[in-house]
Amino acid sequence: MSNEITFIGTSHIDPRGYERISKLLISLDPQIIVLEVSRFAVLFRKTIGKLCRKILTGHIEQLQLHKNREIIYTLQFFALPYEYRAAKQYARSRSVQVILVDVSLFSFLRLTQSFRMLKRENILSLASITEDRFVREKIIAKRIFNRDDLILARIKLTNFERDPLVRMREKILIRRLVNILSRYPDKNIISIGGWEHLIDDSTQRNLYSSISAAKRRIIPFLD
Repeated sequence: MSNEITFIGTSHIDPRGYERISKLLISLDPQIIVLEVSRFAVLFRKTIGKLCRKILTGHIEQLQLHKNREIIYTLQFFALPYEYRAAKQYARSRSVQVILVDVSLFSFLRLTQSFRMLKRENILSLASITEDRFVREKIIAKRIFNRDDLILARIKLTNFERDPLVRMREKILIRRLVNILSRYPDKNIISIGGWEHLIDDSTQRNLYSSISAAKRRIIPFLD
């Protein structure tokens, strides 16, 4: 394969995620955008997700709750991912191909468990959280990528290895991306997905470490 692929590692709850990805796409000018999003996830957000957001909003108003960061993240969970919206917006303006590579079965298993998030007691619990989950995630990612914290990286990879469904999903993502690279050997390809997939792994258990093509990675929320 003669491709050079650019991996963009995102935090799915980055408050400025749409803006960061949109700017990157303009600067990198890809011909193909590969997204860690499944067809089922898109369908769910466009249909049932809308209803879930209405139910959540109704509970929030009835309980007269302030929308802290955790409640905002929960509302965003049922909306189309900002990565998808930014990629689609860019693709429409440039006639670029967007390929969804995530596994619908695993999205189904995850999203069908999400209805418990609609319970009032869960919303009340979220309203009491003062810590910002994104800030914590950013600190962890910065230690791994900017400060070469090998111990923290190893902990992350070990947790990943313990979940058989996560391992299976990663293998499918790897296989699908390898197929895309072989199908489009002369295209400028960008892969957008969670930053955890981009941790260096000498045993090649995750996506970034398993791709042998020329590659680089960008973690935009660490800039």
